[in-house]
Amino acid sequence: FSSGSQGTGAIVNGATVSVFKSRRNVLSGFAEINAPLISPEMGIPLAQKVSIDVSARYDKYSDVGPTFNPKYGIDWSIDDNVKLRANYSTSFVAVPVGISGDPSQGGRYGGSGASIAPLSPVPVAAFPQVTQLPGCAGLQPGAVCQLGSTLNPGLIRQYGSALAHAKPQEGNGINLGADITPQFIPGLLINITYFDQSYKGGITAPNHTQIVNTPSAYHLLTLCPSGCTQQQIDEFTRVPYGGAVAGQLPPTIYFLENHDENNVLDLIIQGLDNSATYQIDTDYGEFHISDGTTQFLRFDEGLLGGTKFNVLGTSAFNSTFPSVAMQTRVNVGWSQDAWQFDAFMNWTSAYRNIGATAAHTPTADANEIRR
Repeated sequence: FSSGSQGTGAIVNGATVSVFKSRRNVLSGFAEINAPLISPEMGIPLAQKVSIDVSARYDKYSDVGPTFNPKYGIDWSIDDNVKLRANYSTSFVAVPVGISGDPSQGGRYGGSGASIAPLSPVPVAAFPQVTQLPGCAGLQPGAVCQLGSTLNPGLIRQYGSALAHAKPQEGNGINLGADITPQFIPGLLINITYFDQSYKGGITAPNHTQIVNTPSAYHLLTLCPSGCTQQQIDEFTRVPYGGAVAGQLPPTIYFLENHDENNVLDLIIQGLDNSATYQIDTDYGEFHISDGTTQFLRFDEGLLGGTKFNVLGTSAFNSTFPSVAMQTRVNVGWSQDAWQFDAFMNWTSAYRNIGATAAHTPTADANEIRR
């Protein structure tokens, strides 16, 4: 539902109802085998208990076809104090049916469509043609042009993934870890996990910062120094095919920026997940303290199949997967009977804002390295 201005309908401001049609049939199957290899009764040194786990999932989608994804894992208990674990898996996520778009409505979904572009910075070095637009003449390569002003209005759009021929998202990951419960310190539990995850073709809508600072996404911004033609505008807004435009179009459109849902993100993420919990039982209740920390060691991102670049220790370039290097949360508490008290402290490491709102917006060289 969206509020209207006609004063009609069941609510005071009126209502507009849009129905988007999509369809998908999925056939799935899952199997798992957990096999113990070594038991405590066997008395094998440094191998108190060992088991392996093999599982697999098969999915067949009516619109994107079949996929098979296995997972292999092993648990190795050295003794009562230490257990080692490892696993490898692949993953597959079909394009979300809710954002594929309705062909009868030009590819729209939900509240998507075309609209007047907001004021946004564009680096002249990446788009030298921008100096031919009103309000940006004479700017040097190191400068930034503000597009979307009254001098150079434009359009943005966000339509469904079907228009971009988006493919399913894929990934694989390795996890290596240890669980430590030292018997000489009752109540202490320590978990350490190293992870190495790769994601390919993550589906999302590219934002303005990504488009104007990543060479592989430059094609999503079209500049029209003499004004975009009616054919360009119609193809972009897709009004002739059932699309919609929010607001009244300016007399002249100087740029078109495409935010359609697409296979935008490729990620390689490595890091450590560490947690420790210590519980002490006393005559005065249970006292507990814990800490959970995620430390990224690597955070490389590629957009639309382009060269991957490092965004570790930054914020705002990717709103889906936070790339701040370190985050931790400490908890101290006490409980007894019906009473419980807890205090928490969150800490985030220093990071650099490289979004469109940054004081000094980022630029990229030919290798897509952020400066």
